[in-house]
Amino acid sequence: MGYVWDFSAVVPFFPVLLKGLLVTFKITFFTLFFSTLIGVFVGIYLNQSKSLIKKVIHFILDFFKAVPMLILILWFYFLIPELTGLRDLSAFTLVVIAMTTNVSAFMADFIRAGINNIPKEHIEAGRSLGLTKFQVWRHIILPEVIHNTLPMFTAYYIFVFIYSSLASSVSVYELTHAANKVIMLNFRSLEVYTIIAIMYAIVVLPFYFFARKLEKKSKKVII
Repeated sequence: MGYVWDFSAVVPFFPVLLKGLLVTFKITFFTLFFSTLIGVFVGIYLNQSKSLIKKVIHFILDFFKAVPMLILILWFYFLIPELTGLRDLSAFTLVVIAMTTNVSAFMADFIRAGINNIPKEHIEAGRSLGLTKFQVWRHIILPEVIHNTLPMFTAYYIFVFIYSSLASSVSVYELTHAANKVIMLNFRSLEVYTIIAIMYAIVVLPFYFFARKLEKKSKKVII
């Protein structure tokens, strides 16, 4: 006898799933906000500096890129309260911190690579026109970096939204955790997971299409 689908059993729990989706958006927003800020400043610093500190920062970035996101979340969840004594930090905050360390490392690499890929002739042309160092950065370097890295940033922003589901491992009430709670109440796992799969797709797919358009536009400009 085949499985009998019953989505009506999930309908009463839609507010619970939507609440979880809202938390997912919050995790994504705060992670991207702090990761982008840190990534931009660190990426610029790595491009400009030639000191020993640069090598240390490179090692730290490589470390956080090498460790899986799930392990970082679990590690920070137990480590930070022990190191700092701040045992009142919420699981939400600790997840954002853990995800930020990983994501900002990749963001810094995107920025550093974007700066390195700017033809030196463009910078020299700006200087020959009498532009100051600040004006070169404002009118030449930053616009080109944004143009070159925007497709990568957009694609990675999507992954951050998807990775936020790992927050359920420390009982943060995001969409996946909310779905598990609903399943414990109605025992309709196939229906619940089907619905949250659709919810993730509805949010993510438009950004995938946007990222592909950006990639095509950047290729046309290069050609």
